[in-house]
Parts: sequence; C-alpha cells; structure tokens
Amino acid sequence: MPMMASPRCKERAMFRRLHLLCLALVLPPAPLRALEFNMPVGVTDTSQSIFNLHMAIFYICLAIAVVVFGVMLWSIYHHRKSKGHEAAQFHGNILVEVIWTTIPFLILIAIAIPSTITLKDLYDTTESDIDIQVTGHQWKWHYKYIGEDVDFFSVLATPRE
Repeated sequence: MPMMASPRCKERAMFRRLHLLCLALVLPPAPLRALEFNMPVGVTDTSQSIFNLHMAIFYICLAIAVVVFGVMLWSIYHHRKSKGHEAAQFHGNILVEVIWTTIPFLILIAIAIPSTITLKDLYDTTESDIDIQVTGHQWKWHYKYIGEDVDFFSVLATPRE
C-alpha cells in the first residue's frame, strides 16, 4: 500500500517549486541577458533626466506590483477553503475606501511632480540656437525648422532598381 505524503511535505514541495520558478524568472539564460529592453541612456542633460524619470517610475510600478501580488498570493494561500476558512461578508467600510483611494492619489502626485519638472525642461527652448520639430510617421520623418521656411520629409526606403 503506497504511503500518502503528509500535508507538510506537499507544502514544502510547493514552496520548492515556487522558489525555482522565481529563480527562473529573475535569472534568465545568458542569451536573453544580452537583449536591451530598456531605454538607452541619453547624451544630453534632458535625455538623461527623461531616462532617470523613466527608471524612477518603473521602480515605483515594480514596488507596487511586488506588494500587490505578494499580498494577493499570501492571501490566496493562507485563506484557502481547504484550510477551513470562510469568506468574510462585509461591505461599506469607509476607512478602507478612503485609504485605497488616497494612496493611489498620493502615488500619482509623487509621479506628477518630477514629470512636470522634466517636461518643463524639455519644452524650454530659450537657450537653443535652432529649433527643429521632428515628427515620426510610418516609414518617414518630418523635419520642420521653427522660425525658418524649411521643412521636409525623410523617407526611410531603399531605392528600387
């Protein structure tokens, strides 16, 4: 007669698999590490501030995702029906609703302040020698020299012979 594994052994095995999955997600194979998925670091001060803003917002989003998914997975695991838990029936908790409305609002304000500063610096052209408006279209670029009577399209195509 085969022996049944204890619930504690099953729990340990599940945690082992979860740890391996986390390691597989955090430590990708060497060929994937060479791929660049992020923005390139810019050369000018403005492009570097855009990159820094991008990375700050990325880390804020990453922290939010880790907290939310961590609480969600912990709650799913520790309050499952097989452990005998019953779902609580409640609604209309004003304090909880105010908190989960206020926290995202404060996060958006914390993101909006450096974003506004960076955008103001981006659109400030008082110290520039020449202003060029570049608009990307599908397969071509439109260059317009502001204050000059010059604008043209640069088509990204090879000549057909």
